[in-house]
Amino acid sequence: REIRTKKRNDILITTHRGKWETFDIIIKEVLNTTSGGKLFYLTMKGSLHKNHYGGTNYQNFTWDQLQEQINHICINLFINPTEAQISTLEVGVNIPTPFTVTPFFRGNIISYKGNSFNRYKPDSSGVCLGIVCNLSQYAVKVYDKGLQNKLSDNLMRFELRYLKMQSLNNRGIKYLSDLQDIVKIYKLQDLLLNAWNDVLIYDVTQDVKKLHLKPSDNDLLIKGQNPKFWEQLKENNTGDHFKYMRGRFKNLVAKYGNNWQSTVNGLIKKEWQNLFKNYPNLPTGETLLLPEFTIKINGKNGETPLTDNKRYCLYCGTELH
Repeated sequence: REIRTKKRNDILITTHRGKWETFDIIIKEVLNTTSGGKLFYLTMKGSLHKNHYGGTNYQNFTWDQLQEQINHICINLFINPTEAQISTLEVGVNIPTPFTVTPFFRGNIISYKGNSFNRYKPDSSGVCLGIVCNLSQYAVKVYDKGLQNKLSDNLMRFELRYLKMQSLNNRGIKYLSDLQDIVKIYKLQDLLLNAWNDVLIYDVTQDVKKLHLKPSDNDLLIKGQNPKFWEQLKENNTGDHFKYMRGRFKNLVAKYGNNWQSTVNGLIKKEWQNLFKNYPNLPTGETLLLPEFTIKINGKNGETPLTDNKRYCLYCGTELH
């Protein structure tokens, strides 16, 4: 536990830092030295998925388990979920793959929407676990979850990490209570599916020259394996030329490659259905996503005020007596 105090005019701020289970906790005690008024603010950071399993997140994390975790932290930390604001969110799924994950992301993934991926920094043992494409509001991550957890099976993590919440706020995801709304969580499915569709991969194993393609297709398959080609094409984009060329490339890869993009898409859908398998009344013909949530709970002025000795209903936010 760490305690620091600083004063600004007539405001004395005492910051308490510590741990609760797997979460990092910051509590700010704000005292008005003139009036004697005092407020408390809580910020917490961590993964509900990891906290449920004591620090790991390679197992399935179902809708029921998500609700258990939200109720657990709200009851024990006296949090009103309707006031606890989410400032970062990770949406991801663990996918068992028919291919070895590390060679796949190293040799077959090209770019995301024309933006190149960067490799993770090596871990303590010098192993690079994945790749990331950092954008202004979110990052796209692909990494070897099996290697990370020393598993014998192939397990790939595909994840969107939202550092700014604007697009999720537009979907009605702003407060912790929004994660208790099954309809809102259900509708997050398209985020990951659309993102995977925008990941450009190349899995053609044959020599392109032996495919006997017309010169323009042959040239596109060869040049399209280089991320720089798509970066430059996007920079010089006129009209929908970039999208047109990317669509042509994807069609050629789907025709002559291993069709791994479609395979992984189907596996993602299957995993989602497993996470909601106890909810048969959900709309049929759809796929489901239960994300891993990494949250900071913030409210007005960046934090959530805590009131002493009060409890709230986890669903309607009403104070309990």
